[in-house]
Amino acid sequence: MNGIRSVMASAILLCLAGQAWAANADVEAFNAAVARGDLGAATDAAVAVWPTVAGDAVNAPRLAREFGFAAYRAGRMEVAQRFAGFLAGPTGVPPSFDDEPAMSRVLVQLITWKSQPDAGGSTTLLDTLDARVAADATADAISIQAAREMLSDAWSRGAWRDADRAAGLLARLAGRAGATSLPLQRQAEIRQIAARFMDDRSVRQSDAMADLHERIVTDIERAGDPASRDRLQSVRYQTVAWISAIDAYLASDSQPGPKVTRTPADAAQRPPSLPRELREPRTVELQGPSAVPVLPRCRGGMNRVPKLKYPPDERYRGIVGAVVVSVALEEDGRVQQPRVLASVPGDAFDSNVLRAVNQWQFVVAADEDRTRCRVADGAYIINVTFMLN
Repeated sequence: MNGIRSVMASAILLCLAGQAWAANADVEAFNAAVARGDLGAATDAAVAVWPTVAGDAVNAPRLAREFGFAAYRAGRMEVAQRFAGFLAGPTGVPPSFDDEPAMSRVLVQLITWKSQPDAGGSTTLLDTLDARVAADATADAISIQAAREMLSDAWSRGAWRDADRAAGLLARLAGRAGATSLPLQRQAEIRQIAARFMDDRSVRQSDAMADLHERIVTDIERAGDPASRDRLQSVRYQTVAWISAIDAYLASDSQPGPKVTRTPADAAQRPPSLPRELREPRTVELQGPSAVPVLPRCRGGMNRVPKLKYPPDERYRGIVGAVVVSVALEEDGRVQQPRVLASVPGDAFDSNVLRAVNQWQFVVAADEDRTRCRVADGAYIINVTFMLN
């Protein structure tokens, strides 16, 4: 990622430039393994070179971070703990000559938390990340990895306030990492708003998600290349799904169903009298003078049989789910190539969507003139909402 420090592949070469190391071949092996994505081999090379590194060498903390992070990502926790032990020092304080002590503390706590997941280390790691983000205005791969894992862990546990906190940290770090990390920043912002909704079930979060959708549409329109636009478009669909889910939940007073768990604050919450219209990104149609005119899409809808059932996931009890699916339509209305674009509040809601959607069929409106419209479509979007009843 642009602007992110501590990427490993080039860092070690820079560390050792101009120095005669007995194990230089092992350092080169480390770099080569990282470059090709073989973190197991990189860890083996790190283990080989580390005994040749003087403990008080000025570059030792940086090497320990890179080697420890590679071992962590390879799942070699025993090796990662060795490097974490050096970075923590005998008193738990990074060496005085450590050039990035805040980053080292994050890696130490990340390895400690991963090694002892039941020891309550998530709060300590979040506190350490807070301090790292406050320490300077840069981003680094270690802190971003830690924030992503904290967010994933909190979400899986249904610990919505921890998820809110981790998502906020991730958004700030990604925002510092350059334009290529904009999709990650927006994804983190979506998760932060979503975590707040999961915690307070408030109409405020519907408005916040709609505001974020508008910012992402602007991002798409400003993106300089198709790949960036595609990544941001994928993120936009997540906001569409969340807005559908949140608004359906807020409108569920008349149909509470057996799954709803209402809070006292819900009584005062009402969805907007008119749902906010979501703006579509502007697109440029490239059509030459001799191009064959394309018929408009036929009006109609999906014959949604079989129907879908609410998933048995207690984390999402009482929440409306939404899944945005892209399909290709044949001219007879049959569905082909279904693909989930977004699923909220979690993937439990898309586990049976693809199987069901494959059996659905598009039905043209009875008053539509079939000679003046088309059904076949390579990118038809379906918004599936799991109602509470």
